[in-house]
Amino acid sequence: MMDFSTAQRISTAAHEGQVDKSGAPYIFHPQRIAERVANEFGVDHPAVAVAWLHDVLEDTDVTMSDLRVGGLDDAQAMALEALTHHHSETREAYIERIRLNELALIVKRADIADNSDPERLARLAPDTATRLHAKYARDLAQLASGVAAP
Repeated sequence: MMDFSTAQRISTAAHEGQVDKSGAPYIFHPQRIAERVANEFGVDHPAVAVAWLHDVLEDTDVTMSDLRVGGLDDAQAMALEALTHHHSETREAYIERIRLNELALIVKRADIADNSDPERLARLAPDTATRLHAKYARDLAQLASGVAAP
């Protein structure tokens, strides 16, 4: 199992120089998610490392092979695969894949909580904030029910 400190190191290096929609260093996002997961499940829970890495495969040049060399186990790898949104798939298929993986579900719920935080949304353009709020509400509904929200 990859521990949180290894995942933190990999994520920090991978996201170096990236910024979020409000211009803040991107690494603060996975950090907040990892903290949420650690607060709920404990720092040694395998989902904490997944939280640190949840956007690495989608948004950086890091590969699954790189992560495996770093100690990622099968359960963590499957969760990261579930959390990686492929441009060719629908949002509904992506969310359904997450719903079926326990570690991915833990991380995605924390991710949505962070992304829909009112303070964070307040720093965005009103139309962007409204669009994201609706998107995350649909995602949460699907994660809870297993049925794609309208």
